[in-house]
Amino acid sequence: MCTKPGETIYVQASYIVAEQTTRDREFGPLEKIRDNHPKYVISATPLLTMRDEQGITHLSLRKFLKEGFIKLTGTISRRWAVRHSQNTSPRRRA
Repeated sequence: MCTKPGETIYVQASYIVAEQTTRDREFGPLEKIRDNHPKYVISATPLLTMRDEQGITHLSLRKFLKEGFIKLTGTISRRWAVRHSQNTSPRRRA
């Protein structure tokens, strides 16, 4: 679970999700969470890029490391984006 003010996401990491028992182990706990926060499983499963399973996004570890979490998922709070887009100049001390 990752949190920051106004935003919560759930992230589960797994080596390879190839068998049903592994899928049940990695996705099962996230499926039991009954809120509307985004849920992600990140794995090194071959040939996977990104797939959605019952509201849980399964991300490729390779793609995640190459492109970054925010770019792949769009998960960033509007408040954070606005605050950081306005503060593009270096801070000066008074």
